[in-house]
Amino acid sequence: MQEILINQINQGGMADSKYEGEANSVSKIVGIDLHSEPGLLKANYKLKKDSGSTIDEFCKCIVTSSNGNVYFFSSESGKIWMKNTAGVYSLKYTTTPSTGDSAILGATEYRGELFWATSDYVFKVSVDSADWGTLKTPWEVNTSYSTNDKVYYEAKNYKCISGHTSSDWTDVKAWFYDGEFESGDEVKYWGTPYKALATHTSDEYNTPGRDAPDSWEDDKYFARDKVISHGSNHYACLFSHRSFSDSEPGTGEDWTVFWKEVDKWTDFWEEMEDNVPGEGKDWEDYWEVIDDGYAVQWKEFQTKDSNFHPMAIARNGLYVGDGDVLVQIKPPLGDDDDDDVVFTPAALEIVKEHRIKSLSAIDIQLAIGTYVDNNVNKTTIYRWDTWTYTWNMEDEIDEVGINAFIPVDNYFFVQAGNTGSIYSYDYNMLYLTKRIPGDWDGQKSSRVQPNATAFFKQRPLFGVSKEEGSIASGATPGVYSLATMNPRVYHRVLAIEHVTSTYSEDTIIGAIEVKGDQLYISWKDGAETGIDIIDYENRYEDA
Repeated sequence: MQEILINQINQGGMADSKYEGEANSVSKIVGIDLHSEPGLLKANYKLKKDSGSTIDEFCKCIVTSSNGNVYFFSSESGKIWMKNTAGVYSLKYTTTPSTGDSAILGATEYRGELFWATSDYVFKVSVDSADWGTLKTPWEVNTSYSTNDKVYYEAKNYKCISGHTSSDWTDVKAWFYDGEFESGDEVKYWGTPYKALATHTSDEYNTPGRDAPDSWEDDKYFARDKVISHGSNHYACLFSHRSFSDSEPGTGEDWTVFWKEVDKWTDFWEEMEDNVPGEGKDWEDYWEVIDDGYAVQWKEFQTKDSNFHPMAIARNGLYVGDGDVLVQIKPPLGDDDDDDVVFTPAALEIVKEHRIKSLSAIDIQLAIGTYVDNNVNKTTIYRWDTWTYTWNMEDEIDEVGINAFIPVDNYFFVQAGNTGSIYSYDYNMLYLTKRIPGDWDGQKSSRVQPNATAFFKQRPLFGVSKEEGSIASGATPGVYSLATMNPRVYHRVLAIEHVTSTYSEDTIIGAIEVKGDQLYISWKDGAETGIDIIDYENRYEDA
């Protein structure tokens, strides 16, 4: 039998199968460092579990913050864990949205704040906040508040000074046409609170705060507007209209269609003091402004996608996927120094049946990867400049979703579908570059989770693992690289750099994040979950 000599594995990497591959490739490369010193093979540093028993749920989002901490976001509940600068893990906060699921589907840091998303809402908190606190839902009728309760109201945080119920100061009833009111009823009308002095119905046209009818003008009128016309007679508008429609009270054939003569004004209402924070004269009796450091349920999504809210920063804006629309969060136009940001719930709308699964910046533009469902082998990449009314370029491929963008230096690779396809992108079209070797028979499938990518020590890394819900993984689960020491001299080759500390064929890798010379890798293996880091004191003995 002819001898096969392989002496430049760093130029061949992992073969396409155990039977055939590129020159100098081998059947499998697991835990071997091909690139640190060309011509020399080393056992790679192994991974070790770093989170102990603290993190007990699967995390698909990890954020390394500018404050030195690392945050881990549960994909199963609203829990957020933190590893502080001393290396201690703790449960930092539990997200409790007012509606929808609490699982966290996207997270990042932007302009000194942490943003994260549940199915229905965007949450945020300052990275400088030591105590994220627990804010209650504010100003619902008959809500009781206790001393020291905290709420978020009109972009500010408040603390309750003295216990009370919201019926002391919030709308008990709303004014409406033909509504009946009893003496003592409270309403808020046009932002001002009132109390009824006597029993009456609203068709008597004594709306709180509207006790002086305007005189007739050629203007637009709305239902319940009041005017004085023709000898100081009082009229109330029945239906919205414009005055040039020849229905001036008391004139024309159809004026009664729009107007009703009413009794002269009577004073049924008195203005009340209001205790809503920032409003009324005595709100300070109940509330005080506190430091703007507490986590808040900030904005509501339009589409409310239940699986994906990827986040990416491009052109000084934060972008969040929400089904078939893209959310934009950025300072007002022309004012990049503004501390406040504007939330645009649908800055871009893509083809309706597609959902935004992955996002990445590409120079100053944005790349958008979509997914329909596991039964549709069509997916699209969109490129958008972030300001025109529609996308600039698109390319459709026959894959089950664009799962992740794998960062390189000034570009990225795209992992698409559930059978290991890796594509390159030339800003216009996708081209199949590599297929991860594996057993793809039957229902075996693998994917890269949207956040399970990183660029670490000049190596593009991505976590390949069993697709959730599939019977088995087609490819060996692990942290793969598609790397080269010198792209002008050596080929870019595929290898498995690391396997997780509790490796099995059922391992699922949720997210990969870089902090300095350290990797943070979240994983789930059966019922066990955790965070791995590189163990720089030990190498793989069975690489």
